Amino acid sequence: ILRHADDLRRSKVLLIDMEEKVVDRFHHGSLRHLFDQKCFLTNHPGSGNNWAVGYHTHFNYHRSTLEDKLRRMAEQCDCLCGVLVLLSLGGGTGAGLGSAVVKLLEDQFPLIDRSDW
Repeated sequence: ILRHADDLRRSKVLLIDMEEKVVDRFHHGSLRHLFDQKCFLTNHPGSGNNWAVGYHTHFNYHRSTLEDKLRRMAEQCDCLCGVLVLLSLGGGTGAGLGSAVVKLLEDQFPLIDRSDW
């Protein structure tokens, strides 16, 4: 949980989905006040349920943005103890891009505990 200057508490989360529809419910819906508006990463079009498009194409395109967002989130922590990763193993981009993000976390934060769901 992160407290902002407006004294609202927001989830310390990075919401990533190459299909905008799902993430837009959190970005523009009734729960939008729970999330920092900088925590979303979407792309149009999606991956067409193709693992390789998520892993190679979308990850390579968004890699620097992902690294920057993860680094900034880590810098906001007094003591980063762990990361919880929730991803889709059955979908295209969820599995491909999610796998690439897990690999990025291993490379960028090798000493941090990580739970993948």
